[in-house]
Amino acid sequence: MSCATPAISVIIPTRDARSVLRCTLAALATQTIPAEQYEVIVVGGVADDAIRGLAPAQPPYHLRTVTRNGAGAAQRRNAGAVEARGELLVFIDDDMRAEPGFLAAHWNAHAEAGSRRVVVGYLPQQLDSSHEGKPLGWLELDVRRWWEDTFHEMMQPGHRFTYTEMFSGNFSIATALFRTLGGF
Repeated sequence: MSCATPAISVIIPTRDARSVLRCTLAALATQTIPAEQYEVIVVGGVADDAIRGLAPAQPPYHLRTVTRNGAGAAQRRNAGAVEARGELLVFIDDDMRAEPGFLAAHWNAHAEAGSRRVVVGYLPQQLDSSHEGKPLGWLELDVRRWWEDTFHEMMQPGHRFTYTEMFSGNFSIATALFRTLGGF
């Protein structure tokens, strides 16, 4: 892999979600943008060697790990942002499966609107798999309805966002703006 400065730094906070993190790292290897244009930084309480063991053999992207024991997700995201070399930060949760055009979509959204934008990507709701084959209860249906209604509203032109709509499992922000704002 090239030592060139990447355009995108993907930051993944994790505690010890090894089974899902393996799928997340594999999905990031399938991106449509060239691998030298992005790096992946995993920040968590898992040993560096363990994280590297979860990544695909010879991942096409540059993988870095940062150990932060006892820190919450916000502190882990901040620690990843400190280490980031890209001009765009893409934050995802450790259980995300990024489709091949995921990073390109975040990059393009910022290219269209400039550096003072926060892009929140759609997150399809995953309900507990124990419900497979069983009808969902009223609580699950109500949560799903709220989730879908919230994302539908956020997609409307001119929508005025509030702090409660900052879903940190799939969002991006220019590195300079993130640092100016002081992180999480």
